[in-house]
Amino acid sequence: MGTAADEGSRGVTCWRRRTVAYDTVNDCVMVGAPGGTQYPVVWPAGTTADANGGLSLPDGQRVALGDEVLGGGGYLELSARYHIPTECLPPSGEVAVFNANGKVSVNDS
Repeated sequence: MGTAADEGSRGVTCWRRRTVAYDTVNDCVMVGAPGGTQYPVVWPAGTTADANGGLSLPDGQRVALGDEVLGGGGYLELSARYHIPTECLPPSGEVAVFNANGKVSVNDS
């Protein structure tokens, strides 16, 4: 799982709501975008996997599959930096990246 610790305070545009999914074939946590494209995710710095198969964000919120997330970030070609397998990438080669120290809303929280 990638986290955006290296991106510093540099921020990019705000996403609209995206649904969290899991690619069981390639073992990748993804977010969906309009048109059905799925992108692997680089979460904010301090995000960890939890024992229940979800994620714990730095502010204590939990993200589960099917949750909707919203936050600052963008789609960047950073898969090598975060060691994201090629099999997880869409044709564009881009990764959904949350701003490193940004707030993520889960299910409109």
